[in-house]
Amino acid sequence: MACRPLFMPSLKGECLSREMDIAFEWVPGRDLEQKRACIVSWHAAAREQAGIENILEISTRSENPLGRSLSAFNLALSIPGREDPVTVECAYQGSKVFEHGGPFTDLLGVSSWEAKKDPRLTSSGSIT
Repeated sequence: MACRPLFMPSLKGECLSREMDIAFEWVPGRDLEQKRACIVSWHAAAREQAGIENILEISTRSENPLGRSLSAFNLALSIPGREDPVTVECAYQGSKVFEHGGPFTDLLGVSSWEAKKDPRLTSSGSIT
């Protein structure tokens, strides 16, 4: 079993969303089919536990094109002083500061996958 948050819009009060932890059967593995099976399992648990039918999975593994385009690996930002847009993933990884290095702003100019896998992110000590 695993647990993952479900974020739902809230129409009452000052907070615009509410969060509920959903317990579901985890499907291990790195293959695309296994990741999608895990998503299907989580969606089924969310329907059962929260009564939610229409879930927008925001990830690169989403079956919904909107969910894929909104993932941190695909959603791009305009950064002042940069000509090209930067993905949220690259901005996140490139802005981290560690005990022995960072921020690694050169990661703003690579692909999201390259930024996430950069060895400096795991060899520069703890995040400060």
